[in-house]
Amino acid sequence: MISIVTKLVALKPDVEAKDNILVAKSSLLSRLFLLFSKNKNVTINKNKQLITIESTNFWFFKNKIYIPFKRIEGIYYKYDNFLFDLALNFFTNDQIEEFSISLQLNGPRETVKLFSFIGEGEVNAPFYDEELIKISGNQEVSSKEFIDLLMTFTEKKLL
Repeated sequence: MISIVTKLVALKPDVEAKDNILVAKSSLLSRLFLLFSKNKNVTINKNKQLITIESTNFWFFKNKIYIPFKRIEGIYYKYDNFLFDLALNFFTNDQIEEFSISLQLNGPRETVKLFSFIGEGEVNAPFYDEELIKISGNQEVSSKEFIDLLMTFTEKKLL
């Protein structure tokens, strides 16, 4: 079996780090998939010690949240998966993976989800894995890169 890892089968934010500013925003593919009804931009400014989260839901409902670094207790990194039984595809079970990244705020226990990195997983169910070529997304690597950048910019640790 040949294993190919590609960004083409993963829904994840576009991330860009420049100077002391880290920007993550909903990818064009994820916005297109939701008919541009949902959008999120997260800006992490190391100089101002501030995270700004701008989101739009259902095209018109806009929200802006400001989180000072001193209010962040730590960073949550969570993995989840689920299987699709594709009976039309010779009964293979494809695993979809989700790596979600959230901030745990101090004071009243509050969690703020930043982004999810979702895509096809590498592992198939062992009884049905007869594919010659296995294509999987790069969501795990991308999520870990974002976590590293987030920890560097905020100087917070994983919880």
